[in-house]
Amino acid sequence: MRFKGKVAVVTGGARGIGEAVTLGLAREGAVVNIVDVLETESNDIVNKIRENGGEGRSFIVDVTKSDQVNKMVEEVIGAYGSIDILVNCAGILIASPIIDCKEEDWDKVLSINLKGIFLSSQAVGKQMIKQRRGSIVNISSTGGISPSFGLSAYSISKAGVSMLTRLMAIEWAAYNIRVNAVCPGPIATYVLDRAYEDPVKRVAREASIPLNRFGTTEEVANAILFLASDEAGYITAENLLVDGGADSSTTLLVDVIKQKMLEKG
Repeated sequence: MRFKGKVAVVTGGARGIGEAVTLGLAREGAVVNIVDVLETESNDIVNKIRENGGEGRSFIVDVTKSDQVNKMVEEVIGAYGSIDILVNCAGILIASPIIDCKEEDWDKVLSINLKGIFLSSQAVGKQMIKQRRGSIVNISSTGGISPSFGLSAYSISKAGVSMLTRLMAIEWAAYNIRVNAVCPGPIATYVLDRAYEDPVKRVAREASIPLNRFGTTEEVANAILFLASDEAGYITAENLLVDGGADSSTTLLVDVIKQKMLEKG
């Protein structure tokens, strides 16, 4: 029960990695506030938490709208008096190489993936500064560290998240606020499953990963829970890769992709 008595906010907490984080926090004693645009899924998870003896609430919020984010934070503070943990999971992926990336897609990805984390962290950060304590964990990506072919706006947004994480960590360290990021690699979410519906392509992609498989949302959540906990009390400004060693294979993958493109002419 690492989080007994702690109040947590999880953006994008209704699906994928966010759902695994939400359930993990609740299982270990936290009061969890789910922030998402998926109303049915959010309510289902809250019901599941309550059925298991935990406490949770859901907020239907667009994280790119500061008025909605600020109102949510005010309601959480009004209900519980503090916010101890913020996990920023809300995000979107629209795949396209730079040459084909539409302006509206660029704006949407950057707005949700980067601006959303900025607004949520800023709103919660003000409360954590008053408390002089808190832990924030952001979801970045290995795509924000090494170039990911065909993921132009997504990779740029995640690179921004990694830098924003470091900046907040340095600016807020004096208030005993830790800020870290987890950088997942290939994780078996609905997005990846849809991208690799072809079993031949899936096997080939998994073979390119040193651990020879996709990761699970629970494995990413475990890393997030560690960084959010007091066990990581001396860790801040960190970008932790959870990728099965995939990032070390990036150069090889890029070479393979280039070769295939050349073969196609």
